[in-house]
Amino acid sequence: MISYAAGLTVRSFWRFALATLAGVAPASFLLAHFGGEMTTGENDQILLAAARLGLLVAVPLAATALRDYLKRRRPPSPGARDPGPH
Repeated sequence: MISYAAGLTVRSFWRFALATLAGVAPASFLLAHFGGEMTTGENDQILLAAARLGLLVAVPLAATALRDYLKRRRPPSPGARDPGPH
C-alpha cells in the first residue's frame, strides 16, 4: 500500500525507484542469506539462522515497546496542559 501511495505522489520515476530499492534491498539480502543457511540441512546452522532472524525482529520490537512503556510511566511535566479527549 505504501508503494502505491508513494507512486501517486509528485516525484520523478528515478527518485521513486531509488527509494524503493533502498527500502527493499536490505530485507531481500537478509532473507536470502537466512534462507540459504536454512537450506544447508545442518540443524545447528538452521537453529542459528532462526535465532538470528528472531533477534533481528525482536530487538527493534522490544526497544519500541520499552520506549512506549517508559513514556507512559513518565509523570507529566509541571505546567503541561492536558489536551483532553479528542
